Amino acid sequence: MAFAPDGTALASAGDDGTTIVWNTHDWSPAENLIGDSTTISALAFTPDSTTLIAATYDRRLIAWNLSPRTAAESACQLSQDPELAAAEALVPGTSYQQLCRAHT
Repeated sequence: MAFAPDGTALASAGDDGTTIVWNTHDWSPAENLIGDSTTISALAFTPDSTTLIAATYDRRLIAWNLSPRTAAESACQLSQDPELAAAEALVPGTSYQQLCRAHT
């Protein structure tokens, strides 16, 4: 699970690869994000709360743009720990593309 830095959302992931972004005002599902069947090991919002990064157990990163809502960016294959890469998504100014370049 991960809270958005602006406090408006909570993201949770299931073993089936589905990620739900919850509206923290009323705890209703705001987004139902379908990745694939791979289990997600870590979630992180970017500091501006507009992108959600998911790290999977098969060493990939998936990014969903939440504002405006667009399809997931292509997943990149990682050579290092995906949870470390997801944690680095919290660093201000870090983009999904920078994370992929740094960890592939």
